[in-house]
Amino acid sequence: MDKILIQQYLQTSNQYSCLWTGHLTYQKQEEGARQFLIIAGCGWLNTQPFDKSRILIIKSDQNTGFQGLIYNKHMRWDTLQELEEESKLLKEAPLSFGGPLVTCGMPLVALTRRAVGSQYPEVAPGTYFLGQSATLHEIEEIRSGNQRVSDYWFFLGFSSWGWDQLFDEIAQGAGNLSEEHEKELLDWPWLY
Repeated sequence: MDKILIQQYLQTSNQYSCLWTGHLTYQKQEEGARQFLIIAGCGWLNTQPFDKSRILIIKSDQNTGFQGLIYNKHMRWDTLQELEEESKLLKEAPLSFGGPLVTCGMPLVALTRRAVGSQYPEVAPGTYFLGQSATLHEIEEIRSGNQRVSDYWFFLGFSSWGWDQLFDEIAQGAGNLSEEHEKELLDWPWLY
């Protein structure tokens, strides 16, 4: 898929979200973002942290670029010593390395299967993205007993590219748009 085709794909109707699966599959979306999967290619071979990565693009905007989550690099909660308190609370939920960008004091983002109106963008059918502030809020809801930890998949950090940067990297073979079925993403990982 070349840059022009990807740009047309991302700039079509703001009212739908699309997860690239070899053909376009649309889901209604209020936020208007367009989502797709990228599978690491030869250009990212031996390039940490993207080597062998599967990345869900969760936000795209021509001005701010792309944000994504690496979703196939699972972690153990006990490896995060600086999050010891959260680790005890959240250890029943899966944790993955989302990418190299981490904000001090707000290192986690999340996916949830719990719909909260149109408050959070739906990135796959029945799966919603929570940014850093929203994730902190939901952790407090879990702590207070108002939410179940099993409805969340947490990520340490996220990934980001400039608008042209991602197109250029895909053109150079760094990644490929996925032709795999979207169900893979919806399967919550086993705990490690």
